[in-house]
Amino acid sequence: MRHIMLKTAILLAASSLIGGSPAIAHDVGAEYASRGACESALAQINTEDRKFLLSIGEFQTEGEANRWFHEVFRCEQQGDKWVLVFDPEA
Repeated sequence: MRHIMLKTAILLAASSLIGGSPAIAHDVGAEYASRGACESALAQINTEDRKFLLSIGEFQTEGEANRWFHEVFRCEQQGDKWVLVFDPEA
């Protein structure tokens, strides 16, 4: 599983650098006024990226992809804001 997480993190980073699919162009580190707003953005990212990663065969099932997103993306409170965090080591 760690191999898949690292491979996917590299894929996401490389794709964004070379002008990849808009499905992976999300704003990690973006600040939100509430946890709900952050979680809503995270849900949208999960849906878009999961479809993309399934279409290229990175994951075998939606459940596997969904589990990965819940492990490596999260919303963290930083001061009075909520921030979208990507942690491939999670």
